[in-house]
Amino acid sequence: MKKNTKSLLIIVAVIVVLFLGYFIIKWNGCIGCGQNNDFYEEQKAKQIQEQIKLQLLEDLDNGAGRLAFPATTLKLKQSEKEYFFFGINNVLPLPLNFKVKIEKKECKNNDKEVEIKTTYDEDPQFLNSTDRLMVSFNMETESHNFGDCLYQLLIINLETEEIYAEKAFFVQIT
Repeated sequence: MKKNTKSLLIIVAVIVVLFLGYFIIKWNGCIGCGQNNDFYEEQKAKQIQEQIKLQLLEDLDNGAGRLAFPATTLKLKQSEKEYFFFGINNVLPLPLNFKVKIEKKECKNNDKEVEIKTTYDEDPQFLNSTDRLMVSFNMETESHNFGDCLYQLLIINLETEEIYAEKAFFVQIT
């Protein structure tokens, strides 16, 4: 009898340990992986994006002028899609009807064409006087791309057809 009771206790203990292990892995990602799971990376990326947006808004508040852009060089890795932000500040006493345009000016890569797919909202947009707006865009590269490209960000006033604000920046693909 005692032998059967011990065997039964061992089987129950093994089952409990297996279930606990299963639920720990299911709810917390893999044991030992800690912060390397996809959920953590996604949350971290969102936090960084929010910090960048807040910094750009702060730059606009502190006199950055009409356009706040995060850097002079944006870095991309091959075969990756990255999201970037910039801020527009309407310093005019009137509403601003505008359009965003991002142009590739030149690329350097030992005579090979560098392809970067740039996606942003090309539709006309509107800002009341003294309002600010955060705008996002993304850039995506192919696996064979590397090099440096010069881009021009233009904010075009649709009422006057003149450039309201502009910024040149580099895109570095590694």
